[in-house]
Amino acid sequence: MKKISLIIAFLICFVTHNACSQITEQKTNAYLKILTTSYPDYAPFSYIEGDYAYTRLVSIFSQALNDVLKSNNIDTLYESSRDYEQNIEKSRSGLYDIVMGVYNETQNGPKNFEHLEYIFPAILQNPVSLVMLNGKQSTISSYEDLKKLKGIYISQEYFSDYVLERFSDLNITSVDTIKDAYEKLFLGQVDYIVGSYYYQYVAAIQNGVKNYLSFSKKPIWHMPMFIGISKNSKNFNRLKILLSKQITNSNFTQKVKEELKNQVKIFEQKNIGLVPPGFILEQNSKTSTIEEKTTDKDN
Repeated sequence: MKKISLIIAFLICFVTHNACSQITEQKTNAYLKILTTSYPDYAPFSYIEGDYAYTRLVSIFSQALNDVLKSNNIDTLYESSRDYEQNIEKSRSGLYDIVMGVYNETQNGPKNFEHLEYIFPAILQNPVSLVMLNGKQSTISSYEDLKKLKGIYISQEYFSDYVLERFSDLNITSVDTIKDAYEKLFLGQVDYIVGSYYYQYVAAIQNGVKNYLSFSKKPIWHMPMFIGISKNSKNFNRLKILLSKQITNSNFTQKVKEELKNQVKIFEQKNIGLVPPGFILEQNSKTSTIEEKTTDKDN
């Protein structure tokens, strides 16, 4: 009788344990809906498309992230205000669960990101390059040459703290907009613009000046871009476990890189035949006139 009681007790414990395991597994794989954000104005990486009646967040990271989340019973909505600071504040409160493409070396000042858990490794290396007028690249052959020239960067562009600190070694100032930067460059007030290769390339396409510019093939620095999870998200543990496993998969980063190429092509196709700003055409005309007069004198 004692043996029978022990067997029954064992079976009860075994069944109970299995039932608890199934419940835990069901909770882990339970349907989940989250909110994800990124940059509202950092094309081609991430940007808001559309007018105020209808807008959507376009991001090179979203397809790869979607595939991972959907295969694990998670749906995400992509949301963004037109102010990146507001996006970060919403992730700080836990309203936004994930921030895509964030720099991990941005810990100081109003953009303090200590509330984010960075999922390693980086999903993309964002190269920082020089933009110069055609024919001017030969003036730089080393980092020391760069220190002797005047540079400029756009304050609205997104840089990691590491890169911003490196700017202090150079003769470099900031302007508010990309058009301000182009005007100074074409008027000879600065020698180069420094910024993300892809951001600067797309900006040049959007402003009709790509054919007048050269982009350094070798980056000066790289800014690693990560997936960040809000530590205040109620789904933090599940998302961290899932993404820590999936981001190491080469398919994830490959999808991001492919989408980056696709976005660049989209901007190229959208802006075919775009006329550059008037001051560039005027400056180019003056340069052509001077060259013609010089040629006539030589003849």
